[in-house]
Amino acid sequence: MGNIKLPTFSRWGKKIYARKRGILIALLLWICFLAYRESVRRYFSVPLSCDQPCPAMSGCEPLSLTLEIAPSKLKLGESPNLWYRAKLTNRTCMHLSVINAEGFVDSSDLRNVGPHAGLWLSVIGPDGKEVTRNPKPGPDGGIAWSYEGSKGVDVSTLGVIHPYQPNFVAIDRLRALKKLSDSYFADLEPGESFVTIEPVVRPYRIVATSFRTDDGGFADGFGKVAVENPPNFPIPPKEFNVLDRYVFSRPGRYRVRAGYRTGLLSSKVYPHWEKHPLWMDFSGVGLDSKDWHVENQKVEVVADEVIVEVVR
Repeated sequence: MGNIKLPTFSRWGKKIYARKRGILIALLLWICFLAYRESVRRYFSVPLSCDQPCPAMSGCEPLSLTLEIAPSKLKLGESPNLWYRAKLTNRTCMHLSVINAEGFVDSSDLRNVGPHAGLWLSVIGPDGKEVTRNPKPGPDGGIAWSYEGSKGVDVSTLGVIHPYQPNFVAIDRLRALKKLSDSYFADLEPGESFVTIEPVVRPYRIVATSFRTDDGGFADGFGKVAVENPPNFPIPPKEFNVLDRYVFSRPGRYRVRAGYRTGLLSSKVYPHWEKHPLWMDFSGVGLDSKDWHVENQKVEVVADEVIVEVVR
């Protein structure tokens, strides 16, 4: 039969040992991976140490609001602008988003007291009745755009001059930092605040216009047209927005109230993940479970009243 070498126990033992060694190494590597996975999960599942007064958003106020008004005294018959500074602070240990910041960015978007989410403000007169804010002005000068040419607009020198416009440089800076969305919704980390943004002096008139639509039709509307050689207007104080369109018709003490009402807040329990130097996508280690996302109830917070005195 020739020189045929039959397998011996020693050779089988070596082969089995070699295979077991590979299996053992693979098993040890798997155990190490599981241990690493669990240690990472436990590490990032521990909430960040937090000294905020409302860590869990239950049984306390998750947001606080402060209000400042300047000046505190006006003369009857004068029509100077009041300025308001509102500061909304996250008092929780969570990352809060979907914060409606329109009234902090543009005073024309201030809400009235009502069911709408956002910053609201009201003025109570000496007689205890609310002072009505004049409506937003409509077109007050100029000539409509040509339906045919849609080129340029002839602006009259008559009409109301509006001194202030939103500070888009500051707004774009917050957008670049991911603190403000294009639709003016803000994000707040634990203890972080969002403060009103002062406008810029950029006088304009509101003029009636007609313009061609994308489908080839025409529509009526209005636009802002810059004013040439405008008078000098006061520079807004830092972090104070203009509170205009109020008329103080009698002397006395006026009470200014402000509040903030949220929609359904979106929050993240562990905001330190994304800011941790070891951060990466840990969705594969059990950190995408529902226990670190919270849907919160609607929240409303009211600031302390501020008194403005109108004297003769």
